[in-house]
Amino acid sequence: MEIWGIGPRLTKHLRGLGIWTAKDLRDADSVRIRDKFSIVQMPTVLELRGIPCIPLEEERVVKDQLIFSRSFAEPITDRGGMEQVLGIYAQQGSARLDRHKKHARVLSAWAMTSYYNQNQTHQPAVTIKLPGPTSDPVVLTKATKALLPQIELS
Repeated sequence: MEIWGIGPRLTKHLRGLGIWTAKDLRDADSVRIRDKFSIVQMPTVLELRGIPCIPLEEERVVKDQLIFSRSFAEPITDRGGMEQVLGIYAQQGSARLDRHKKHARVLSAWAMTSYYNQNQTHQPAVTIKLPGPTSDPVVLTKATKALLPQIELS
């Protein structure tokens, strides 16, 4: 079962209750799931039924700052993968800058390992000044490539 927020341990416990698929979880008694696991799992059941529990957050623009933050579904452990992801995010950030009629003067990137990875804590952060105010995706993508050597992957 691949549902965001349902990890291997919880999956094992759900299977013990006869819940093997997302459909099984959707059809489960939400109060029983809450009582058996936690209040956190109840909204998952309700969301699977089409009942919105957590409102989508509108993108935020704070005065002179636009933050474009994303998480990876899978850990990225090689330079090529990180370069590709940074390029994609630079282009998406560029589109957001255009939408808000803004330009970037600096570019910051930070990465971190999972909070659940207790064997490794890696949290590099890098900021560079851009040649001038821009929302050009090519300029921003090139800038991410300049950041990459400073974000050491382990």
